[in-house]
Amino acid sequence: MAKVCLMFPGQGSQSVGMGKDIFENNNAAWDILKQAGEGIKEIIFDGPEDALKLTKWAQPAIFTASSAFFAALKSQIDMSKHSFVGAGHSLGEYSALCAAGFFDFEQGLEIVRARG
Repeated sequence: MAKVCLMFPGQGSQSVGMGKDIFENNNAAWDILKQAGEGIKEIIFDGPEDALKLTKWAQPAIFTASSAFFAALKSQIDMSKHSFVGAGHSLGEYSALCAAGFFDFEQGLEIVRARG
């Protein structure tokens, strides 16, 4: 059994266009983006950067991107065959908890929106 350790980033790691290639090329990631809603998709893909720096947008956008990256990874790797450890810096703790199954994406997004 292989060991997998993922570190999820916190606020400040965001950038306009983050993950666009993964969203557009992985159905699992795209499904996460669709659940987040149009506002998040637009701010991730098109910015503007000043808006994406605002906590109310940055935190849901980073959580969405992190969750989408994890969904993309799971679509490529059978995680049941791996020992998984997740950690997060600040906001990233919520992404790590979501990846570990403590709550689903929609619940996590609601928590992160309230936090932001």
